[in-house]
Amino acid sequence: MKIVSERSESSNLAPREPEVKTGTPISIRFSSGMSDADVKEPCRRRSLFIVFAPSVRLGTDPETCPSFADPFAMKRSTRIVFILIFATIVAGLFLLRSPIAQPTDYHDFADQRALVGIPNFLNVISSLALVFVGGSALAALFRNRPESERLFLESRERLPWLFLFSGTLLTGLGSIYYHWSPSNGTLFWDRLPLTLIVTSLLAAVISERISVKSGLRWLAPLLIIGLASVVYWSWSETRGAGDLRFYALVHYLPLLLIPLLILLFPPRYTRTGDYFSAFGFYLLAKIAEKMDASLYSIGGLISGHTIKHLLAALALYWLFHMILRRKPVPSLRPLEKSSTGNRKRKQRS
Repeated sequence: MKIVSERSESSNLAPREPEVKTGTPISIRFSSGMSDADVKEPCRRRSLFIVFAPSVRLGTDPETCPSFADPFAMKRSTRIVFILIFATIVAGLFLLRSPIAQPTDYHDFADQRALVGIPNFLNVISSLALVFVGGSALAALFRNRPESERLFLESRERLPWLFLFSGTLLTGLGSIYYHWSPSNGTLFWDRLPLTLIVTSLLAAVISERISVKSGLRWLAPLLIIGLASVVYWSWSETRGAGDLRFYALVHYLPLLLIPLLILLFPPRYTRTGDYFSAFGFYLLAKIAEKMDASLYSIGGLISGHTIKHLLAALALYWLFHMILRRKPVPSLRPLEKSSTGNRKRKQRS
């Protein structure tokens, strides 16, 4: 019995081959008897297929697999170049195509009922949901919080979100103004603040995924480009040939880039899935907008455009809820600090 016991103890101390479990996600575990070189090699091997299956996770323990913080094996600079090339191609496809004219019946909404002296009552009132979400989020962002309850690792990360929820509040007010008297002139004040939402959201994700410095550096140019797209559309309408290409690019390109940034770069915070939930609600909002008359014809109670306002407000509320509930990713901060400390020690030596 004694000999068996000694053998079992010695076998526990001997290095073991990585235990691979099939299925998704895949997990690799290593025994404490492995050398540093043995640990790093499986972390490299995961790069052979992780590019084609980003949902597969290998070496989930940052202590065991230090490179887990990077979901892709590609160099960080390579991933950034990939994002830039993708954005350039999409922009080229948008801008090189023929002009996109606004439909002539754009202002002809299915539900035009007036109530208590308010024209287009439900479309006007439903816009208050955006005002409520924007105002509530701004109040929360400006609230003084103790150190243990702060919403961001760095206070300057708050800036893109301030623009986003300011845009939400202004979009709600602009939507009320537009639906009170639908025309291209009032539509301008509906679309103008809407660009603040999509462009500042892109800057916020860049801050969280690439670096805070990069996100803040891109914030002002993105905001200016967004505002310029609406000015260009309005100017083109005055010339009798309305062109929505620039505005559509500003509106939809961030919705393509944000998922890529989430997949290609590691997070600073938890609750990443909330981004996709918000996108799902926004997608439903756009579907409801397209089905304006069809939905209104079902009982004549509420139109698709009114539902669109409520779903869009829900999508933005979901982002607000995410900010309040998420936490910093615990595995990233020690890694970032340790790598920074190693660079400083090397410079000193």
